[in-house]
Amino acid sequence: VINQPLNEYSFLTKYIEKYGEGIHHIAYSVDNLEEEFQKGVINGINFTSSRIVLDPINQLRQVFIDKSY
Repeated sequence: VINQPLNEYSFLTKYIEKYGEGIHHIAYSVDNLEEEFQKGVINGINFTSSRIVLDPINQLRQVFIDKSY
């Protein structure tokens, strides 16, 4: 997905101002998101949230690994 900021106040504008242009994130598709998320938690992976997030627009379920990785 290629993104472009919609205005000077969008999260993407602020992200680019802080980190510069480039890859925002890489996505993987898995067969069982709950299982893979729990494996990450058990193995000490830091996520940006404590649960799987549901995108209200497209119903995509997702979880993000902390950017420190």
